[in-house]
Amino acid sequence: MLLEKHGTCSYPNIPDEGTYFSVGLNLHQKYDISKILSDAGFVPGNKRYKTSEMKEAVADAVGGLPAFSCKGQLVDEIWVCLTKDLKVRDCGMPAKSCGTYAEIPPFRSSFDSEDDPEDSGNSDNSSDSGDSDGISVL
Repeated sequence: MLLEKHGTCSYPNIPDEGTYFSVGLNLHQKYDISKILSDAGFVPGNKRYKTSEMKEAVADAVGGLPAFSCKGQLVDEIWVCLTKDLKVRDCGMPAKSCGTYAEIPPFRSSFDSEDDPEDSGNSDNSSDSGDSDGISVL
């Protein structure tokens, strides 16, 4: 059972797995980190940006300091931290393994139409190794 490990700190505000996932999806849409970064001028590609400036842009938009994680020079994850009652709070961890500068890799959401099983295009998903090559937020 999922709530025996993940999500236990949110009980009773989030009482079951269905609510947990629904809330997670809503938060992912509410705090659209890709859009926040893009609106602030930080776009995916080969350009390196100051990690502190990206962190500040996200903090200004969501109301709390995020945590960044990098693989090499690429931003791998950006975390928005929440209280038990789902209010944004500062993350207590520094930018993990991110240098002074980092690149934002191209982001492809699992919600993109390319992943639509109804799509008659290339259905070969063998390139999806499960490794995170984009930005994860939840």
